[in-house]
Amino acid sequence: MNNKEKVMEATISEFNEKGIKFTMDDLAKRLGMSKKTIYALFNDKETLFIETVHYCFDMIKLSEMQIIEDESLDTLVFCNRKIHKSAAILYRGTCNLNLLFS
Repeated sequence: MNNKEKVMEATISEFNEKGIKFTMDDLAKRLGMSKKTIYALFNDKETLFIETVHYCFDMIKLSEMQIIEDESLDTLVFCNRKIHKSAAILYRGTCNLNLLFS
């Protein structure tokens, strides 16, 4: 996982714990890095947040592709896994983002 992904994963955790009121200081502390390093990767908190939402959707798309490409699954298992895997990404701690704004 590269630094940008680490920052986005930590952003998800901070958001899930504190909502949008988390600070860049909170994020830097969680990561053990300086705010300067974070701002070198993302111009501001809004950009970071928007890219993190896109990152979550990309994770969902990736998991769907893995299921679609698995030729060993029959139709029922295929549909079941696709639904559960997408839901799991949204509901687990990794990509909740308050259910993408509810």
